[in-house]
Amino acid sequence: KAAASIDAALTRLEAKLDKSGGPDACWPFKGAQSRGSRRETTYGSIAEGPAGSKRWRVNRLVLLLEEIPLEVCWAEGELLRWLKLADSQHDLEDAAHPCDWSQCGNPRHLQWKSHRMNVQEQAQRRRQARREVTA
Repeated sequence: KAAASIDAALTRLEAKLDKSGGPDACWPFKGAQSRGSRRETTYGSIAEGPAGSKRWRVNRLVLLLEEIPLEVCWAEGELLRWLKLADSQHDLEDAAHPCDWSQCGNPRHLQWKSHRMNVQEQAQRRRQARREVTA
């Protein structure tokens, strides 16, 4: 049952990522949203199964899926176990958006970073953007 739920979640994920801009563009997630630690930031969010089940942030789920040998998971129905294992290995890391758009689900625009590094780089990009606007 859990494997069927995660399979359904992945089908929803694929259906709700807008890839119309091509492989190098941001892929906005057109589904449910959840708030980040800063209230103005929202992230794509998808449930593993029925109401009350674990919710995955889309950026994190996309990066985890890049690391998992999907051919093994599909054959053995082990995807959920692999996802949780991979997630635990990145427990202290953020799925960072160098593109600066929290809605983006393109794996080319995501990377694992320590929370500290992610926040420092966000602050640097904001300072740089402010300098460009005022120049």
